[in-house]
Amino acid sequence: MKSSEKFAMCLIWAVLLVSFSVNIAIAGDKGSFGYEKTINIYDLSTWEGVPSITDPVGDTVNETQGVNMTDIKEVWICNNYTHLFIRVDVLGNLSAPNTAPYFAMQLYVEDIAGTADNGTELFMDYGHSLQNDINASFLFSKWSQGGYCRFNYTGGTWTWDQDLNDPSTQGAVNWTVNGNSFVMMIYLGLLSSTGEVASSDSFKFEIFTIYSSDQTTWYAEDYLDFATYTLTGEVVPEFAGPVIILIILVNTMVLIAARKRKFLS
Repeated sequence: MKSSEKFAMCLIWAVLLVSFSVNIAIAGDKGSFGYEKTINIYDLSTWEGVPSITDPVGDTVNETQGVNMTDIKEVWICNNYTHLFIRVDVLGNLSAPNTAPYFAMQLYVEDIAGTADNGTELFMDYGHSLQNDINASFLFSKWSQGGYCRFNYTGGTWTWDQDLNDPSTQGAVNWTVNGNSFVMMIYLGLLSSTGEVASSDSFKFEIFTIYSSDQTTWYAEDYLDFATYTLTGEVVPEFAGPVIILIILVNTMVLIAARKRKFLS
């Protein structure tokens, strides 16, 4: 083979390899979403009309368990003025709290503000080499036998940040016992390292499910990889309450001063 032919062949292989890599990189992209709606996390009928993302059945990461309850089937996501809502439907029936088999739902998100530390490592991947694809800064995780928490990616590791106990300012979860729907609610300010968000802010997210039959051996079972969400409609920024109160106080003082001047004149 002539040197010119070898060079041409190398170019062809280079193009093929680049194309192959690009295809792999975008294969996990589930698309872009954004939908404004208020959800009652205890009423699945309130999800009607919200766009969803489907995930292939039987694509579990760990095959040793066979078909299990944490295989993701479909995901819905939307927001209202104050909260982000996420619903995950799985293949099997979800256990009651503190009842075997156990599971966890993990939502990895980018920092809306784009200033926090970030990384691709999974939290508690239990020996698997899986990584998320989005350089996540925040992890919202709920264990069926434990709490609902936010973790921050700091200094190369996931660190507990706070328990999410207050539905109005933090979040809440619910799932259908012996059913297949899990719902997560998150206060919008927790999606940003500054605590502030605005309409049209976007972030990438991934969902992982974790499974255990005995709380001793855990498996990172399935994942939704990945999608982009844009906050839709009017949203409340952090500190909006104090700002509104300040405006009211200033307006009241101006009105009182005007009335005094009118009375004195």
